[in-house]
Amino acid sequence: MKQRFTLEVLIYLVFMAFLPAQLLLGQQGSCTNNRYKAEIFTVNRTENIPYGNAPALVYPPYVSENTTFNKQLVLDLYLPNADTLTKRPAIVMAFGGAFLLGWKQQPQLVDFCNAMARRGYVVAAIDYRLGFNLANTQSAVRAVYRAAQDLKAAIRYLKHNAAVYGIDTNYVYAGGNSAGGISAIHAAYVSEVERAANPLMAATYTGGLFNAWPNLGCTECSGNNLGQAPFNISGTPDLVINLWGAIADLNFIQSPTDAPIISFHGLGDNIVLPDGGAPFSYPLFPTLYGSVAIAQRCNNVGVLNELHTFDFGHEVWILPDEALYIQEKTADFLYDYLKPATPQISGPAIVCAGSMATYSVSPHINHTFCWQVQGGVIISSPQNTHTITVQWGNTSGSVSVRKLNRNLYESDAATYNVSVTAPVMPQNLLNTVLGVNSATMFWQGMAGVQYEVSYALAGSDEWTTLTTTLSSATIQNLVACTRYEFRVRSFCGSAFSEYNTLSFTTACLRAKVQLYLEGAFNLAAGSMNTALLSAGQIPAAQPFNTAPWNYEGAEFLNEFPADMVDWVLIETRSAADFTLVTDRSAGILLSNGFVWGLDGQEGVPLRNTPNAAPYYIVVKHRNHAPIMSKVPIPIPNPFAHNFTANPGQVYGVNQLMQLSDVVFAMPAADYEQNGIINFADFNALQPFLSQTAQPYSAYDGNLDGVVNLQDFDLFAKNAGHITITPIR
Repeated sequence: MKQRFTLEVLIYLVFMAFLPAQLLLGQQGSCTNNRYKAEIFTVNRTENIPYGNAPALVYPPYVSENTTFNKQLVLDLYLPNADTLTKRPAIVMAFGGAFLLGWKQQPQLVDFCNAMARRGYVVAAIDYRLGFNLANTQSAVRAVYRAAQDLKAAIRYLKHNAAVYGIDTNYVYAGGNSAGGISAIHAAYVSEVERAANPLMAATYTGGLFNAWPNLGCTECSGNNLGQAPFNISGTPDLVINLWGAIADLNFIQSPTDAPIISFHGLGDNIVLPDGGAPFSYPLFPTLYGSVAIAQRCNNVGVLNELHTFDFGHEVWILPDEALYIQEKTADFLYDYLKPATPQISGPAIVCAGSMATYSVSPHINHTFCWQVQGGVIISSPQNTHTITVQWGNTSGSVSVRKLNRNLYESDAATYNVSVTAPVMPQNLLNTVLGVNSATMFWQGMAGVQYEVSYALAGSDEWTTLTTTLSSATIQNLVACTRYEFRVRSFCGSAFSEYNTLSFTTACLRAKVQLYLEGAFNLAAGSMNTALLSAGQIPAAQPFNTAPWNYEGAEFLNEFPADMVDWVLIETRSAADFTLVTDRSAGILLSNGFVWGLDGQEGVPLRNTPNAAPYYIVVKHRNHAPIMSKVPIPIPNPFAHNFTANPGQVYGVNQLMQLSDVVFAMPAADYEQNGIINFADFNALQPFLSQTAQPYSAYDGNLDGVVNLQDFDLFAKNAGHITITPIR
């Protein structure tokens, strides 16, 4: 490969003259005008600012560090003009020249410093101590260490004067080309502990012939006193910009917490080899590991890094296109290092036309946010906080936001698409859950709207209204067993859809009972007979609409249960006054003694009982004496009140007929339906004993479908029975 004439080539020719003869054989728009990525500033350069003072070498030739004098260390500072930001990252750059010569205004270095300052960085190009004995490997090691010390002194100086130069002390980087890159790498990765532990660094202590070499001091001890108490400022760079530099020992790079590094290197470089070897292939120089080896080591230990290689030799940036490429890729790497994570937007993805909605991201200390909205207007103020309010128009749009840290690095833009909708009448309205005092309505939901729900007693104009964002509504505090009107419409802001309506009836409170009729009970079978059902005598309509019951209920059976015995009438009475009837309902008595409602559920519905409470329960039949519970029973009762097990469940004495030790039943033969079984019942029964056909007769005491002497026998057995006064 053709190698261009460079500074390092000149140095190579110079130091070759001193070698023994035998060796000669051998984006979306930016919220901050794209700061740090685009060149948006002009630059002001201030030259020769002292940053320290250190022993320097007399050269040429270098023989011993005992022949030294104090050297003032200076830097050139490149600042963005008219930049008011007070927390800016800084970059300290060191020139190349094989640690023998060079200058801080090398043209390519000046171009690089200007390019980074125009992007908004504070940039310093430093002088540092030069010179070493070309015939002595340890002297070369000391030259690298001295340069790293001086670079760290420059970093300490900038941090100490951060307020003056507008520097964020958390982000001070180091870089350089060739020898300057080597210096920056060792400044970043060689700590005082590693200096003491690594044999390569032994040359930096007192040594040499007759201990002529002085101790160069600790990594933070040279150039200025800012690394010591009371300042204790660290000169370790937070990131490295490596332009064809190298490292003496890859083990100096140890963990993911070490400084990130971006490296550029020509694969044809024969001065600082990209993989590893002695610089200039000169055997007295210590082996150095170039950018390719550094990148591999960083990958192995998890250090953030980036490697760019070129089909070229040393000093790649003498090529204009490559120089621009290096500037741009460095800017990108530095930007990505500090770029905040992309925020996550929360807020409604579907909104109503003309409505307001709030959008937010997680807040973060020392961060602001740059919002942009399409299809709406931000109406909250200030607009750089983590939450905004948007007034939407009539078309769909989007919300975008970038997070900015205090250095004004921007995250990538997070974009949240928002659909704008208008209210339409809710569809598929139905009620699926009806309680005693509540009802739940469902409808097909629509995104981005709210719903106005109203309900009223059927026929009333007094509506109760509530709003919800759900596609369902549960209405509480309704009256049991009552008809209601329900309506719902969607709305967005001040726009409303048409109503969708339905009617519903709340569930009724139910009274559950179990009882036996003495006349129908078959002790052997343990249940009551269904002879009336078999004979087809049970009427479809409830039979209690005549005296003495005068019940006006409309119960009507379209289909008879297979084990129906007869109709019964259930009454509830006030717990405070058992003479006061509160509700009545006709029910279906089954052969097992349980009473059903006509809807096939256990218990009879109480259509005039609005609230749950304790009530006395009364059971009446066409030709059996009525009975009443001993105490008020809480209604609704989850389990049937059992009148069959013992007489203690009934109010009064001798109100049930004992059919066995464990079976009790309502007394049969109350043919006059007045609660007293006496000769009046016999007199009423007698005329029918000689008749052959009396379907569904009140005098059929045993419910077998005929009136005969068995019905008289029931009278004879129970004559003298008197029901308690309140229910006669």
